[in-house]
Amino acid sequence: MNCLIERKIDAIMARTRGRPLPRGEVNPLETFLVSGVIGGLGLALLFFYVNPLTMWLTLATFIGYAVIYTVILKPLTPQNIVIGGASGAMPPVLGWAAVTGQAPGEAWLLFLIIFVWTPPHFWSLALYRAHEYADAKLPMLPVVYGREYTLRCIFAYTLGLSAVTLMPFFIGMSGWLYLAAALVLDGSSSPTPGACCAATATAPRRPASAGRSPTCSCCSPRCWRTTTFLIDLGNIP
Repeated sequence: MNCLIERKIDAIMARTRGRPLPRGEVNPLETFLVSGVIGGLGLALLFFYVNPLTMWLTLATFIGYAVIYTVILKPLTPQNIVIGGASGAMPPVLGWAAVTGQAPGEAWLLFLIIFVWTPPHFWSLALYRAHEYADAKLPMLPVVYGREYTLRCIFAYTLGLSAVTLMPFFIGMSGWLYLAAALVLDGSSSPTPGACCAATATAPRRPASAGRSPTCSCCSPRCWRTTTFLIDLGNIP
């Protein structure tokens, strides 16, 4: 559904213009019918063969992503992914509810890990495609506040994520192996702000090309994508 809603924006951006809708391989009516039928069948299967709680949580996740995030938040605020990331963080809660018929605090802690992970993950990608988001008139954080501010936000959320990833151990949800892996990966993949800022101030910048902002060797989007990827590995309980 979100591809249907954003088909005009997808046609503008290089990373999405190859999708079937912008390419004209399927039309909006076909997309709406197929997604509606598959979504409806999926909800019915969850309700009758899993449990009603999982179905209602899944429906809320769909509404949160396709409506609240895609339609309302994404075109209006640079904090879109902070709020809209809740939908992407729901799978652990849905899985827990499907198996047990409940959604206890432990499930929501897994939700919290993904919820805090989502902004730095997405912002690192948005830095790389900032010019495309600007062309599409989407107020992503790098477009509205620039690269330096976005890097500071990524760093702050990375620190918060490192703390959140330790919580499963401290509430007795996971054991020492998880704690050791989380500490090693959090420590090895968290950049130091002093080094980053110093490099930003002194390192030679690559010239801008194709509408992209100049970048330094320390604060390149690739560096931050690698950082968030490595932290992801430490999030597996």
